Amino acid sequence: MNEVYADTFVQPLLDDPLLGKCQHATLARLLPHLVERDLEPGETLFSIGDATNSAWLILSGSLQFTFPDGQEQIIDSGVVGEEAGADIAGRQASAVAVTAVRLLEIPNASLAALLKANPDIRTCFYQLLLARSRHETQITRRAGAADDKNEGSWRELVGWALAVLCPALILYFGAGWGLRENAVLFLAMFSATVVMWVFTLVDEYVP
Repeated sequence: MNEVYADTFVQPLLDDPLLGKCQHATLARLLPHLVERDLEPGETLFSIGDATNSAWLILSGSLQFTFPDGQEQIIDSGVVGEEAGADIAGRQASAVAVTAVRLLEIPNASLAALLKANPDIRTCFYQLLLARSRHETQITRRAGAADDKNEGSWRELVGWALAVLCPALILYFGAGWGLRENAVLFLAMFSATVVMWVFTLVDEYVP
């Protein structure tokens, strides 16, 4: 493996706070499927509602995210397109290059195999998705989380069941309520956010 290949593909995966948690052997199996992609300033990576067929890792440059509520956020590192790792059908924001951007693209099939081999990482994708939806990026451990873990196991189980079931029911029945597709997607996301907050299923984020 030459130095250029290692610097472009290997080291960024190992250094990323999310993907770096994966078993190294599974990251090695991911390498042949990665595609390097370049964006010019002003070029769109994805728009709200687009199909979630990939996730990306930013190698350099900055992206501007624009959310349905009009809020904007500049992202210059880490994973983007996290909906692909959270089983969300449509993009929850649009992303446009602010500067020249270099990315590693992770196709859905390859990401699914990575998550199957590292099931705990899917929770990280949910956490990232929730943080982005709240325009927050930094994570901090919830105080006392380790002490509460055993006592809250049943609560966590019920919470995760509701976090999966509520959005699924909204997506299934939403069209019959006369709501637009974006409104149904937002309501499904909001229900998952509320359930995760009520049951304290994920680490808290601070701006």
